[in-house]
Amino acid sequence: MDYEKATLPEMRQELLAGEYRGMPIAGLLYWAAWAIILLLFPEPKNIVYLAWTCGLIFPLGVLITKLRGGDMFKDAKDSPLTSAFMMALITCLLFFPLVMVAATFDPLLFIVGLSLISGNIWIMWGWTAGTNLGLYHSLGRAVGSYAAYLFVPQPYTASTICAVVVAAYLYSFWRMRSLPQPSAS
Repeated sequence: MDYEKATLPEMRQELLAGEYRGMPIAGLLYWAAWAIILLLFPEPKNIVYLAWTCGLIFPLGVLITKLRGGDMFKDAKDSPLTSAFMMALITCLLFFPLVMVAATFDPLLFIVGLSLISGNIWIMWGWTAGTNLGLYHSLGRAVGSYAAYLFVPQPYTASTICAVVVAAYLYSFWRMRSLPQPSAS
C-alpha cells in the first residue's frame, strides 16, 4: 500500500484485513496462566515472577501471528498506523517504573498497574482499527481491576485482577466477531 496516498479508512481496512489477533491471544494466555498460578500459589513472591514474565507477551504474540499466517512486521516501518501504535506503546511503557515503585509499598499495585498499562494499549489499537472496542476493553479492565483491588479479600485479590483482564479479553474477542475477519495469506 502506498501510505502517502492512502486514506485513513483504506489503512484501517488493510489493518483489519491482516492477522491482528495474535497479540491479543498472547495477552489472554498470559493473564489466564497468571490467574491460575496466583489462585493456586498466592504468595507475594509470585507477583515478582509476574513482573519478570510480562515481557513474554510480545514474542508470544509475534509467534502466534506467524503461526496464524500473519506477519506483524510486514510494512510496519511504512505504516502511519503502526507508527502511531508503537508511539502509544512506548508512552505506556514510560509508566512502568512508576508501577514498580508503587509495588514496593503494595505488591498488588504491580498487578493493577500492569493491567492498566497494558490495557491502555487497547485504546490506540481501537483507534487504529476504527472501533470503540479498545476503549471499552481498557475502561472495563481498569474499573474491574480497581474494584478487585479494593473489594476482593486476600488471598484472592491478585488472581481476581488477572481474571478481570481475562474477562476483558473474552469480551473483546466476542466483539471482534463483528470486525472484518483476517484474510487468508
